[in-house]
Amino acid sequence: MAVVRIESDGTAELSLEQRTRTVAEISELSHQKNIVGVQIDFDAKQSERVFYRDLILDLRRNWPADVGLSITALASWCISDTWIKDLPVDEAVPMLFRMGADNNQIRMHLKSGGDFNLDLCRNSIGISTDELIDDLPIGRRIYIFNTQSWTQQSVNKALTTARQKDGQ
Repeated sequence: MAVVRIESDGTAELSLEQRTRTVAEISELSHQKNIVGVQIDFDAKQSERVFYRDLILDLRRNWPADVGLSITALASWCISDTWIKDLPVDEAVPMLFRMGADNNQIRMHLKSGGDFNLDLCRNSIGISTDELIDDLPIGRRIYIFNTQSWTQQSVNKALTTARQKDGQ
């Protein structure tokens, strides 16, 4: 799976030209050999949501049927601020790290046996090698993000931790 990170400082106007160019680049990636899915990682601020929604709608118009379309999602988007519920994506991966102001509320929700309110968010989770949490929902695909360069040692450690978190 290829991952595309979209960065914004939140001050620039996200134009139709920027969206068109971004759609073209992501679409090109989706047609490369051996790509089974593309994941878009964009922590869209409230003012950027229309741009992001339109970008995903534009992508889906000519998206290859055999390539998955995944997005990362702030955990709050999957529990309380469910603005992503109608996006035409195959999955939204709740990021369970760097949760900011919602950190304690989300951790308590998961600890008490709560789950994500959107079906779209119930197939996978994202964790970070430097901020692991307990009480993860089980039986999910786990995406592991690393703040450092991956090494064989960090891969082995991440896999061991993921298996322990998933009860295997």
